[in-house]
Amino acid sequence: MSESAEPLAGDPAQLCEEARNLAENGAAERAALLFEQVLALGETPFRAQAALGLAVVLDDSGHPIVFVSAGI
Repeated sequence: MSESAEPLAGDPAQLCEEARNLAENGAAERAALLFEQVLALGETPFRAQAALGLAVVLDDSGHPIVFVSAGI
């Protein structure tokens, strides 16, 4: 797991996969940052996965989850 962050920079699929792996291995804060990166990319096929992953990571770590309507 010593990949550099550079190959992940714009690939939402890889970001989600790495975030999931981090979350499963106890690195919730790092996982949350990667899920947030995917969300920042805008409309991608992995946006829902990243939103759910972020919600789970935040909930597991005891952070309150605040949902904001995006006008969808």
